[in-house]
Order: sequence, then structure tokens, then C-alpha cells
Amino acid sequence: MRPFENKKFHSLFYIILVSVLLSENGYAGIMIGGTRFIYHGDSEKGLPFLVKNSDDLPYLTQTKILPDNTQGNNIRQALPNSESANFVATPPLLPLRKKQENYIRIIRTEGKLPDDRESLFQLSIAAIPSGRPTGNDLQLAIRSRYKLIYRPSGLKGEPNQAYQQLRWQRHGAQVTIENPTPYYVTLFQMVINGKLQPAEGVVAPFGSRTESWCPKNGGCGFKWQSLDDLGTPTSAWAITPNGTAQLGNAIGKVTPVVEAKEQDKKSTEGHVSPKLP
Repeated sequence: MRPFENKKFHSLFYIILVSVLLSENGYAGIMIGGTRFIYHGDSEKGLPFLVKNSDDLPYLTQTKILPDNTQGNNIRQALPNSESANFVATPPLLPLRKKQENYIRIIRTEGKLPDDRESLFQLSIAAIPSGRPTGNDLQLAIRSRYKLIYRPSGLKGEPNQAYQQLRWQRHGAQVTIENPTPYYVTLFQMVINGKLQPAEGVVAPFGSRTESWCPKNGGCGFKWQSLDDLGTPTSAWAITPNGTAQLGNAIGKVTPVVEAKEQDKKSTEGHVSPKLP
């Protein structure tokens, strides 16, 4: 390998290695007070959440609200990474000294949103270490995204039980999931015929989702969980498509086909209820 190529290889390896090491803890020092965020339509003061720097280095955080491009979402991005006109985060740039914590507030601004169902957005937070020496040292900005759900006031039903009302229909290998509720339902820890499958994602309010999850012939049984408003996994729910759903057994003993993603594991940590500053 030529010296120039060798140098490029080691630089690329260093970037990948540092990125992996930092991503294990999200921002390697920045802690966010929650794993998902619900903005209630009758909120007058916005939605505050805690941001804490547990590192010995100062950081600069950048917060944006983005539309989500999930299939069936009524709010879509016109351009990649274009910010939403419906919400702002204040302050958008927040410097944090070492071991410092502060609050960022999400505020509803303008733009009409449906009043008969939830709308889904992304809370995008980047952390930039600002205390590292410049020069040849690598400056990293690590970005993570969280679900931000706008929930109009007066919606019927219990949002934390909406996953129990999903309707499942099977046609050969394809399974169609219909959501008759006004709430977004997260599919979490999906177990098909006893094996854990990578079936992340949501089913939009009054929407449907079709996936090729079943064998073309033979039985096809499902167990799954959802996530409640605090990001905590719900009780397992079991169903054979076109059958009747019922509470399932705990699914912790199944043989995983794909290891749960780090972000899924973090979802079980729950939500730190913010105290208003």
C-alpha cells in the first residue's frame, strides 16, 4: 500500500472507530431527558426537556425540528433535513460547560395541523465538542433523532392502548396492519413464529402498513410490544392474522434473529419528566 493510501486508510479507520466509541453512549457526554416527546395541543408553555453535559469538555448542542417521512404521515419533508414550520426549538444553539445542564423548549409556531389525529416529527439534536484542540485533531458532531408527536386535544381513546386495536390481515406471505385509532402505534420487539424480527417502525393514525413477514404457506403467529408515552415497553400482545388478539406471554426468552438496535435498547430507559426551569 502506498504511503498516501496508507495515511488515508488510517484516517478513515480513526474516524469510524471514534464514531463507534462515541455512539455507544449517544454523545459520549450529552444526556437527553427522554426518548420520545409528546407535545399536547393545549400546551401554553411549550414542551421543555433537559439536556445535560456529563463530560469534562464543553459542548455546543444544535436542535432542529424536522417533519417525519414515515409512510402515511400527513406532514412530509419538502427537502431532506428541511426544518418544520410548525415548531421551533429554543434556544436552537445551546453551549454547555462541563457538567452543566440546561433546558431546551419546543414551541408551537405556525402552520395548520390535523385536529383529528396525531402528527409525527423528528427532534434532531447534534452535539459538537468545542473544547478539543484544533489542528490535526478530529472535530466530531454527532446527531441523533427522537420522535416528537403532536397530539391535538380531545382525541378519543387511550393512546397507550392503541396498539391493542390494530387489525391484522394475512394474504399469503403479506400481512396488512390497519390502525383505526388517531394515535401513532410503534411496533417494538416483533416476534414471528417464535423468532425476533427487525420490524421497527410505526403505523400511522387511520393508516395501514403491508409487509411480507409470513411464509407463503403454513402458520404465522405474532407477538409484539409497543412503546407508551414515556418510552416504556407495553405488555406483549399476541395474534394470528385474521384471528383474535390477546395478551401474550413475556417475549424475553425467544431466540433473536437480529440483535436489538442500540436505539431500541435505549427506548426502555423511560422518560425523565422535566422540571420546569
